[in-house]
Amino acid sequence: QTNGNGPEEPEEEETEEEPLDDPDYQISDVAVDPDDEVTLGDSIEVTATIENEGELQGDQVVEFEVNDELELEDDLTLEGDESEDVEFPYETQSGDLGTLDIDLSTDDDAVDDTVDVVQPPEFEVDDFDVDPDEIDAGEEIDASVEIENVGGDGEQTVQLRIGGDTRAGA
Repeated sequence: QTNGNGPEEPEEEETEEEPLDDPDYQISDVAVDPDDEVTLGDSIEVTATIENEGELQGDQVVEFEVNDELELEDDLTLEGDESEDVEFPYETQSGDLGTLDIDLSTDDDAVDDTVDVVQPPEFEVDDFDVDPDEIDAGEEIDASVEIENVGGDGEQTVQLRIGGDTRAGA
């Protein structure tokens, strides 16, 4: 077509670029070691992968909480589609007996897990008896002892020491 001034020029199409997705920090591959049970006083380690599933670079804080108390945080800057592994150690304390609630969170995601914290074994020695009370060199003795575990499940080595030397163990 013409508009009387010559051939009509094609209209320019306006192309609108799609906006890039905002940063979106997602948590995956969460692992707690040990994953089921830990003895009071021992440490656990929580690891995870944090991935920015958005297209833009972003900054976020990854928070590690134990029983709703902030323990550690890690500031991360990730490009779009970039990921980074994070590690959070934690040493169990006297108030942690029972179920320990573990939470990892970013502004965009949160995951939780639990670990049981158990009392360590604690043995009490009672009713230690040696027969006879006095012996001469080279003579044998009979020794008996009552041992009770007043703590959690577990094992310990029991030794009989005479004059600082270990004579028997079980």
